[in-house]
Amino acid sequence: MSKKPKFAEGVTLLQLPGCFNDPELGRIYKISKLAYDGSCLLACEGKGGLTPISKNEIHAKIGLHRTKFTDFWNKLIENKIVKSVSIHGINFFCISPLYFYSDTIVSEVFAAFLDELKKYSDKQL
Repeated sequence: MSKKPKFAEGVTLLQLPGCFNDPELGRIYKISKLAYDGSCLLACEGKGGLTPISKNEIHAKIGLHRTKFTDFWNKLIENKIVKSVSIHGINFFCISPLYFYSDTIVSEVFAAFLDELKKYSDKQL
């Protein structure tokens, strides 16, 4: 996987849904910064390769109370901003490539968001 160009870090492709308020948009941006090396995969490099960033680690990074985090996380899932994908039998969370720049194609991530990608294929993409 290649390194994300500096100019593209945090660049959104489509506007995030209007149901998110400003603090939530900031939290989504923080989550997007957890994406591994130019992909939309929420992972970090470990001894044996890529290691998924867990929901608890994401919770710790954005610093919300547990009950507020659960509501926020469910809102992310419902609005298809974050999904879980299985890669070689390991579950990873990923952030939608519709909303955040990705210069590395991870086929499982794009497959997870295929319906959303098709919906916008004739529009802004």
